[in-house]
Amino acid sequence: MSVDRDALRAWWLRNRRRVIGLLLVCAFFFLLGRFSQNTVSPLMCKIYG
Repeated sequence: MSVDRDALRAWWLRNRRRVIGLLLVCAFFFLLGRFSQNTVSPLMCKIYG
């Protein structure tokens, strides 16, 4: 399975903003979970960290 370098570059140029935005959202939730207090309430849903 050979991927053409020009096709890969074209895909990156089309989706660059979306990929960078997704990485920033992931980093935000990772850091939010890393530096937040642990929850002990069973009613609270932890979606990060």
